[in-house]
Amino acid sequence: MRKKNGIKKLFLLIALVFCVSLTAKTGVSAASSAKYTTKTKNLSKTYGSVTANVYYKRVVLKGKSDIVSKINKSIKADMNEFLSSDSVDTLYSCAKSANSAGWKDTYYYTATSKVTYNGSGIISIQVTTMWYAGGVSNIDRYGLTYDLKTGKKLNLVNVCSGNSTKVKTRVLNKIRKDSSSSQLNWTVLNAYPVKKMDFYINKNGNAVVCFGPYEIATGGWYRTFTIKSKYS
Repeated sequence: MRKKNGIKKLFLLIALVFCVSLTAKTGVSAASSAKYTTKTKNLSKTYGSVTANVYYKRVVLKGKSDIVSKINKSIKADMNEFLSSDSVDTLYSCAKSANSAGWKDTYYYTATSKVTYNGSGIISIQVTTMWYAGGVSNIDRYGLTYDLKTGKKLNLVNVCSGNSTKVKTRVLNKIRKDSSSSQLNWTVLNAYPVKKMDFYINKNGNAVVCFGPYEIATGGWYRTFTIKSKYS
């Protein structure tokens, strides 16, 4: 009887170890990358012959964990901020006026998201926004990057080696090598807090630092500068 109980205990112990090992492996796998889909919130309107396209296409992580919920909540907050901005009402107003003037056109204030890096415990999302209301169009780009183990939204220093000073120095050195560097606003760049710099991680694991239209120079388009990150 003791021998049978001993064999039974040994079997249970092996089974327990196997289950713990399997659980640990599954947990690591789940945290190293994420499954996701996309959803679009559309607030577009048509005023006669003028359409005002307003929407935000966002990334939605799959799963019901607290971490997934935390990340999805952050992404949704970015969407809500975009769609509740004064730009929406301004676009509607411009579209109404254009229709009253007998114009035929399509105006837009849109945001489109896509995952550019999904692995090594993080997910990075590139967001491209567009504005057009009959005049000069503006195109912007920024990123949302999250730690899949904590749900924390990461800043540029979190994803690059070195402290804030070293990371900012690398960014500025990269910008100085650009052909347009002499046309940029260096007063703004030198004072720019590195932790507030927008970025996303590209498919090669590099950090793409983004500046919006008119932020560091004239012109209605974004500017990007790529540096190495911890994931390069």
